[in-house]
Amino acid sequence: MSTRKSRWQVSDLAAEFQLNPRTIRYYEHVGLLKASTRTAAGYRLWRTLRMAPLPRPPQPMTPTRISSDPAA
Repeated sequence: MSTRKSRWQVSDLAAEFQLNPRTIRYYEHVGLLKASTRTAAGYRLWRTLRMAPLPRPPQPMTPTRISSDPAA
């Protein structure tokens, strides 16, 4: 982690790991992440000590050009 913070919100994690905030929420939903606590307003917070590298979502496949020419 490049930044020294004691508590991280969804937007902080998303920016640090270059992920969409929805990806962070999805990881929590499926059990890959668990917020340390929540604020009075309901924001998820993670502590630095509990953080590990996050898995990268799979990259979409690029379309392949199909040719009917066997020499191509």
